[in-house]
Amino acid sequence: MESKLGLTKGWIEQRTGIQARRWVEEETILDLATLALSSALDDFENAHEKIDRVFFVTSSEKPSYVPYSTQIAAACGLTKAVGNDITGGFMSFLHAMDLSLATIESSKSAGIAIVAAETLSKHLDEEDVDTLPIFADGAGAVVLLPDSWYHVAFFKSLPEASGDLTIDSNGLIRMKGLRVFKTAVNGMEETVKVLLEKAGMEPEALELVIPHQANLRIIMKAFQRLQIAQERVFVNLQELGNTGSASIPIALHFALQQRSPRSILLAGVGSGMNYGGLLLWEVDR
Repeated sequence: MESKLGLTKGWIEQRTGIQARRWVEEETILDLATLALSSALDDFENAHEKIDRVFFVTSSEKPSYVPYSTQIAAACGLTKAVGNDITGGFMSFLHAMDLSLATIESSKSAGIAIVAAETLSKHLDEEDVDTLPIFADGAGAVVLLPDSWYHVAFFKSLPEASGDLTIDSNGLIRMKGLRVFKTAVNGMEETVKVLLEKAGMEPEALELVIPHQANLRIIMKAFQRLQIAQERVFVNLQELGNTGSASIPIALHFALQQRSPRSILLAGVGSGMNYGGLLLWEVDR
């Protein structure tokens, strides 16, 4: 890719931390989403009986007359679930998480599934050095059931920066790299500080932090400022690239295979520009 873009060897990894990324060939976004949710359901006994809502989020497909969420629910055998699609750029997953957690905490749902899927490769300019090396395809899903986890949330919009990350009239992603970089670093830093304050926690109490997997330099700079230990910040963009709204659930899946944290902070940034996150912690019954 570097030779194709006229870049020196190692340029992409040096600037982004990304060594590889996955792009679909014939798979559709529904294929990715259904596979992700099916895999998540396998981890929960009787989940099919408990889930009454399915949220689907993406930033790479136009709205469907038949909601993607209902198609995914049907494919996964979730016969009791109502489906809703949520659009909000790369922040969509976190918005869906906040809504779902609040719904469950208020005893208005027995279980909710959230699926995020992206086929961003369909929206890349093959000559654009700001986007081609970064964006990738993927899907992740979470199943939320009533438990002893509490959460706080924080979201913020910068409408004056709405032109910094867009899709043009040809359906191609356009990004003002430096401006997005600065917004992402500052936004993640503010998000963590606000969430910790809301929860009454100190940074040392965070056992797992999962940022949007946008760019390694963004993540490193933001969390160095916050003085949060590197081993608590989970990063897997090196092999997967930036999978948009799917990046946090994908990272969460891999992180939870390695550890069992009692506090988790999720932080993201996306078009709008929007940023924010969630802080979840387990409370003894």
